[in-house]
Amino acid sequence: MKRIMLGALAAVLVSACGGTDASSNPTTSQALNQIGTSFCSMLQGCYSTAFNTAYPQGSSQCVQAMMSASFAKGIDPNAHDACSQSEIDACVHDIGVMGCPATVPTTLQGLPTSCQKC
Repeated sequence: MKRIMLGALAAVLVSACGGTDASSNPTTSQALNQIGTSFCSMLQGCYSTAFNTAYPQGSSQCVQAMMSASFAKGIDPNAHDACSQSEIDACVHDIGVMGCPATVPTTLQGLPTSCQKC
């Protein structure tokens, strides 16, 4: 299950956070941390048994694994994200209130519309 969750995190966030030239936006690392924290918290609440087995150290371990997987796929942690801070905040909020999906999201379509750009 850990591979499924980590794969889901990487697939969702690698396709979401690619970096841009918008120098006033947070870095990709900052965006991944914020969105990943919300996403991992949602996973932990929705799939607690599997999540706790996969990430015994909790949500922070999940976020670190997701960020490591994303950067291993070539995302520049220091690039500026495509989203502004307010867009990231909206995505984080919407993940927090989205409820539990029937399956672990593995594409952006599994996340709220506000997350499609970031």
